[in-house]
Amino acid sequence: MLVEDRKYRFLELMSAVSMLPSVDMEDNELAEGSEEWVFPNLTKDIADGDLRDAILCQALREDIEFKFKLVACLTNSVRVSVRSKMDNDTKPSEDDLEALAISANVLWAEGQVTALYGLLGMLGSLVAQFDLKMPELATAFLRGNKGIEGFGKLDPLAIINGDVGLHDIDLLTQED
Repeated sequence: MLVEDRKYRFLELMSAVSMLPSVDMEDNELAEGSEEWVFPNLTKDIADGDLRDAILCQALREDIEFKFKLVACLTNSVRVSVRSKMDNDTKPSEDDLEALAISANVLWAEGQVTALYGLLGMLGSLVAQFDLKMPELATAFLRGNKGIEGFGKLDPLAIINGDVGLHDIDLLTQED
C-alpha cells in the first residue's frame, strides 16, 4: 500500500470515528444505533501493517469514548464484511481478522474483560470455521504489557509515513 493511500485510509477511519454521536460512557447501555456504525469500505486494507499499527497507536492516545466507538466500528464492519463474504461463499479476509485483533488489543488495554472475551470468541470461531491463521496481533496482549504506554505516545502519522518502523516499536515496548 502506498504511503498516500495509507494516510488517506487512516484519516478516513479516524474521521469516521470522530464524527459519530457522543456516547454517555457512564451508562452501561449500548449507544443507540451503535450496532449500525461501520467504516466506509468496511475493513479494507486494515491488515496493512503500518495502517494497523497507526490505528492501534491512535486508539491508545484517545479517551474511552473514542475507543468504544472505534471498537464498535471495527467489530460491526467485520460482521457486515463476513456476512457479505459468506453470502458469496468467500472466506473472511486478513483485513477482517486484523480488525478484530485491533479491537481485542484496545479492549485489553482498557481492561474490558467481558467484551474482550466475547470478541475473542468471535475471532476464534471465524479462524476455526474457515481454517484461517490467527493474526499475531490477536495474541500480542498475552505477552504482557511492558512498554504499551510508550506505544501510545508514538505519532500514528510517523508510522504511516514509515518514519517509525517495527524495530523502533520493538525497542520502545521493551524499555523499562
